[in-house]
Amino acid sequence: MHCFNPVGPGGPILHVLLQEGAARRAALIAAGQQPTPQFSVPLLVDTGASHTSIDAATLARLNLQPTGMMPMLTPSTGAVPVQVPTYDIDILIVGHNEIPHSFLNHSVSECNVGNQGICGLIGRDILSHGLLSYSGPGTHFYLSF
Repeated sequence: MHCFNPVGPGGPILHVLLQEGAARRAALIAAGQQPTPQFSVPLLVDTGASHTSIDAATLARLNLQPTGMMPMLTPSTGAVPVQVPTYDIDILIVGHNEIPHSFLNHSVSECNVGNQGICGLIGRDILSHGLLSYSGPGTHFYLSF
């Protein structure tokens, strides 16, 4: 799977598909309920983020319950981490006319970045599975899995 995208004013943005984790989807279907349809969201590719984080309002669209808590350090928290909820979701990264690369039942943390025009951050937990190239002069980035 290959993505070749422009770098816009907001940085390297990748549109991905989100949905409930595969296990939850299977349980909903077994109970005769409809899972939430997958939907596309813009995520900022962030090599400074160790963990992929999704905005709280975006996670609310999936009607999920947290699966745990994790400590998170940000520039605004200083040296003291804050505890944030984690959720298991499926993340599908769609390339150009290719089968998506899927991260199933992937644990993501909750964040609040919706006011920045993005729905989350793709962190090194996902980026470490692929090859990322960033061309400042060419104003594009390339991601391959």
